[in-house]
Amino acid sequence: MAANRFNSSFCVSGLPPPGMTKRVTCCVISFMTGLVVASEAWGQQGGKSNISDPVAYYFPSYDKNNDGVLDRSEWGRRGNFELLDANRDGGIDRSEFAILYKAFGKSWQLTRTESRNSAVEMDTTYQEDLQDLQVIGKRNYCIVSRRDSVCPAGDQVARMNGLRHTGIGPIFPAGTHCLAVDESFAEKYDDKTGQEEHGGLDIPAPSGTPYLAIANGTVVAKIDNIRQLRGLGIVLRHSPADTGLPFWTYSEYAHLKEIPPLVLGQRVRMGDVVGLTGNTGVRPNGKSQTSERRPGIHFAIYYSRSSNFAVHGDYVVPQGVKWMDPTAIYRERGPYDTSSLIALPEQEKDVMVPHMMLDGSFRPQGTKLIWPFACRAAEGN
Repeated sequence: MAANRFNSSFCVSGLPPPGMTKRVTCCVISFMTGLVVASEAWGQQGGKSNISDPVAYYFPSYDKNNDGVLDRSEWGRRGNFELLDANRDGGIDRSEFAILYKAFGKSWQLTRTESRNSAVEMDTTYQEDLQDLQVIGKRNYCIVSRRDSVCPAGDQVARMNGLRHTGIGPIFPAGTHCLAVDESFAEKYDDKTGQEEHGGLDIPAPSGTPYLAIANGTVVAKIDNIRQLRGLGIVLRHSPADTGLPFWTYSEYAHLKEIPPLVLGQRVRMGDVVGLTGNTGVRPNGKSQTSERRPGIHFAIYYSRSSNFAVHGDYVVPQGVKWMDPTAIYRERGPYDTSSLIALPEQEKDVMVPHMMLDGSFRPQGTKLIWPFACRAAEGN
């Protein structure tokens, strides 16, 4: 497993759910946290994808009328429509769609070179808030996991607690180019995962692209289980003081190339590199790593009014957990709950997303939240 690549002084195994053979691993190491992390330092696990033609694989599911062109309604609010529509004819054809999976022919490695603080800052409240699953409750576990073997009505319970398509989506300022979404929150996903709705956003990016802590936060889980749908992953917890929001939020980053050298309970700062893009994970009912998934990040957000949470198997389970469309966290003000987001008028469903540029600068200055990938100035800017 990836964690064995590092010299750890101890490892802690979480309780696996029935039938699972995974562990949530804590590797305590000494390291320098830099804004530039070389992919070679984290190895190559999960770095290859055997999709020879991602356009043929993904395009038909978006092209609802089978005319070979995606109009705005078919593309929805996934972002970057104007950038993909290179000939400005109001549609995205297959050749234009292919640009998404070529990352627009650009590098997305960070250019800022100074090191961040080498000292490991720990969250003193982390262990106080970490509870047994029995305390948090099976219902909360079912909301997050939707595991059929444990939660026969898991998808239904998840929908009741926020896992429904909201219709909102990210937009980025003129002159700024950010990696955008190809698979939206709560879109139908039966054919891909066996679960009815997609529990997050998927953002394609070249293997090894660094992804970032979206806010100041604490590492609460490292999912070291390549034999599950989301593959290798990490989960951060963000307090109301971290985000400026009136609840505790949890950001999950999945399909990592490798488990990153971060310590459970460690504080991270907004913009810190918390993983490298990969394509780890299995297909539904699969037993081995899939080679069909294009490299990218699965990005999910949960929230709760309580600071208490459990870690059980592959899941972080907050007490009183609700799903949030990840784009909603970037709204300047509420609402954030799914029912209210669905009810928003169309003109309020585009969400301008704060972000970090490749040089490490934040836009706008003073933001407490950023997009999970760094952005770059568009050509000509």
